Amino acid sequence: VVLLGWMGTGPVEPKLLPPALSQNVLPHLKLGLPGLTNKGNVNPNALGVAALLVLPLALAAIRAERRGGLRLAGLVATAVAGPALIYSQSRSALLAALSLIAVRVLGTGRATVRLPWLLLVPTLLVVMLAGLRAVEPDWYRQILTTTVESLGHRAEPLRQAAGLVAEAPAFGIGFNEFRRRYVPPDTPPGPRFGWAHAHNVFLQTALDIGLVGLVCYLAVQA
Repeated sequence: VVLLGWMGTGPVEPKLLPPALSQNVLPHLKLGLPGLTNKGNVNPNALGVAALLVLPLALAAIRAERRGGLRLAGLVATAVAGPALIYSQSRSALLAALSLIAVRVLGTGRATVRLPWLLLVPTLLVVMLAGLRAVEPDWYRQILTTTVESLGHRAEPLRQAAGLVAEAPAFGIGFNEFRRRYVPPDTPPGPRFGWAHAHNVFLQTALDIGLVGLVCYLAVQA
């Protein structure tokens, strides 16, 4: 699934990687409907989420005892899902992956062992950003600019989504209603279709099926 999704993803907007590494080198497949705004290409964020769902299972398979076939399958899945996650440049998926690593580290070993490993990830990020700033200052500024702009664009949808959840907390406003109810800033009255989702899976779940549905969703995830 991840491999097909990667093949169905077109060139990714450079967010974290330079343009040369944001081109898809795999044979391209049209998996979506050509009439859509993405021209039938798989959304890179969807690719990142798919890879994120596969990686924990693949890593668990690698650690399986006395099961060579399962380990081999885990290695192959990791070899595909890992690069696909990076290629997607989905900042939310990458942040979730780092959070999973942090949770895993917190659940193993003594505190004296956990702390250095827990500090390793932010330390590596700081070192990488400092190195990028020294070697490629223009690319460093572009990464910061696009990230800040992305966060700014999400602020209003998140605010309105929270307000709509407050209006119908128990069972939500219904599927696909957020795009109809969302009011883009500085938009004149009239028929409109705004953001398709709230850019937060928990908030979107509460919008679609309410807090009752959100509790059930969290129970399934747990």
